[in-house]
Amino acid sequence: MVSVWFNNLSTAILLYPNPTQGLLNLKIEGMKDGETAEYVFVSLTGQELLRKKTGIPATQIDIGNFAPGTYIVNVILGKRVEAWKIIKQ
Repeated sequence: MVSVWFNNLSTAILLYPNPTQGLLNLKIEGMKDGETAEYVFVSLTGQELLRKKTGIPATQIDIGNFAPGTYIVNVILGKRVEAWKIIKQ
């Protein structure tokens, strides 16, 4: 399954594969030069596990050290915040 969010016709955020064995791809189609995105992984108990920023439109995220389970991923791009549930197998 691919998680997709469209905020307008020129920007799409994709986070895949879901479920994952440990490597996730974050792709921001239409990301502008100089724009920065931030991603935050949070456990279902609210514990922040990983927070990073990226200035490139395609990023591979390694969550192989996370225990199997469900996590919330918040992606912040400009003033927009989108959240996904990710399953780590």
